[in-house]
Amino acid sequence: MKFAQWRPQDDGGWLLHGHVHEKWRQQHRQINVGVDAWCFALVPEQTIADLIAKGPSNTPIPDHA
Repeated sequence: MKFAQWRPQDDGGWLLHGHVHEKWRQQHRQINVGVDAWCFALVPEQTIADLIAKGPSNTPIPDHA
């Protein structure tokens, strides 16, 4: 794994990040908040809270996004 020593340790929490580009919106407990995954708009805080409340999931970017 490239740069493994710099990756955050999985402590069971959620990870919000971008820079995976148009690959997915959510993978398990990771949420891609990059604008390119959300129709070039900021992700509303309530949307993030709702995703976390629903629990881990795998969500691709919709075809219509």
